[in-house]
Amino acid sequence: MPDDPFDLKIQEYFRGVDSAGPREYDSETGPRGIFVPSNLEHTSVALETLIERGIINPRRPFVDLSSGDGRVAIQANAVYGLMTIAIEESKALIAESIGHWQNLQGGIVSIIPLVFVEGDFSKDATYAQAGIKFEDVGTFFNFSTKDYELIADQVADRSPPGTVFMLYSFGANKLQNPALKLVKQFEFEKGFDGHPTKATLDVYKKKKQIRNPFRR
Repeated sequence: MPDDPFDLKIQEYFRGVDSAGPREYDSETGPRGIFVPSNLEHTSVALETLIERGIINPRRPFVDLSSGDGRVAIQANAVYGLMTIAIEESKALIAESIGHWQNLQGGIVSIIPLVFVEGDFSKDATYAQAGIKFEDVGTFFNFSTKDYELIADQVADRSPPGTVFMLYSFGANKLQNPALKLVKQFEFEKGFDGHPTKATLDVYKKKKQIRNPFRR
């Protein structure tokens, strides 16, 4: 909620984190990288709209894929009351995420579970660490990682109808899987910290399967 005091507190906190400038992180599967976070003003607008319109089912888990320093997961949980799982391969970023959540606990009360999991978001074992199955997830959020099409295809193949896939991007990344229908598109005039490139957040929903009455 853009004017929610918890939301404003979280955004203010992470602006302080970002004021130190770009951060490098150690990847468990490749070279060191630069961490570029999601803009929490953007995700706040999107989450509020999607919940109000009934696109996101708040009774099913919300999973942030490649969750970075945990900011979107923290916002989804503390502000919007979503049972949230943050999946990240970098051990350093998981530790940072837990530290941020602990720092924010003084002013934020959440009775809804928030779980940080170190692992590969394409593997069933990663979801098992959080006590759920891949098919239990109601909403997936991804900041356009290199494997976003892989996980979207898994959603198309395995998730029940109505499952939501949110793809946040500073580019023009789109999904082409026919089982996923584009139901909402957000366009933002600036990206992270005034980044000149426009940001988009495309929201897809797993289509209902139509049974062929002539097929036995």
